[in-house]
Amino acid sequence: MTYRVGICATSEVVISGIKSSVENFFENVDDKVEFRIWSKEAVGRFDEWYAGNLNLIFFDLDENEIGTMLCGRLLREELEDHKTHFVVLSANLHVKTELFRIHPYDCLIKPIQESEMHQMLNSLYLKDAMDLRMFWYKKKQNICAVPFSCIQFWESKQHCLKMQTTLEDTIEFSGKLSDITERLPGNFVRLSQSYIVNIDYIHEYGKRKVIMKDGTEISVTKPYRTAYNILYDDVKQKVGKCR
Repeated sequence: MTYRVGICATSEVVISGIKSSVENFFENVDDKVEFRIWSKEAVGRFDEWYAGNLNLIFFDLDENEIGTMLCGRLLREELEDHKTHFVVLSANLHVKTELFRIHPYDCLIKPIQESEMHQMLNSLYLKDAMDLRMFWYKKKQNICAVPFSCIQFWESKQHCLKMQTTLEDTIEFSGKLSDITERLPGNFVRLSQSYIVNIDYIHEYGKRKVIMKDGTEISVTKPYRTAYNILYDDVKQKVGKCR
């Protein structure tokens, strides 16, 4: 699994310190880590760059206190995202009570000690690992589980979910995509009213559709294009760096 970390800060010292600590931590675990970095100016456009596929976001409270609070409220209240972890950085030992409204996972005091960062990451990572390794669902009277890493995509049809996996052709059970969205790790993205896909199984990215590794073509509908366009732009940047 790829663990996706966002950093919203301007100071290169803060950014490099976070990246170094997180990278050092992930050298000792099985998963990979990817970063998205934004300046404090991007806070005002949080709803544009937030794609809903981050596991953890760091915000430097000292650089933009009001913006951090607004982003936290947007994340929790408007986007109703309670699974993305929100970590606030500050040199101020007296953390404001307003922070509790955005439910941060932790508040780290600057300058950040790597031992404290690793302790926080270890606790957070173990929690996520227990929650995110397996997808649990009910089929008739049985409780079943499938590793998230084996799920390619879900298709919704008339209150029935069809789950395409690498384990067998299709698994069907009752439910709606909205019922499972909050339980998914960051490498799953919704492309339409009928599809959620695992981006690790996307073979080809188009402007308005994707082709999965099994050949399935899935269109990206208008309500979900903002999040998809961020993902699409990220892929284009990575391709550009490889040239």
